[in-house]
Amino acid sequence: MSLPDENTAFMLRDDGKVLFSRDGKRLYVYAAWQEREQYAVPDGVETVEPFSFQTNPNLVEVSLPDSCKSLGAMAFQGLMELKRLNVPTGLE
Repeated sequence: MSLPDENTAFMLRDDGKVLFSRDGKRLYVYAAWQEREQYAVPDGVETVEPFSFQTNPNLVEVSLPDSCKSLGAMAFQGLMELKRLNVPTGLE
């Protein structure tokens, strides 16, 4: 993924494979073509948006930080290999 230079709303992390709000509080897209099996959402993320991780064929484990308070509908739709989802106790 790439963003135009004039972008002020979003930022990319993890070599341009994960899209976040500029302030890092919202995770919008985890690119489906990634080959890693585990992903730890960075500290500071408060919301994982709907459909953020959908259809990634490789993810086996996802960990959400203690800062995460909201998980969007169907955020993990189509993750057929997902075996473990680590969530914080304060998740709404």
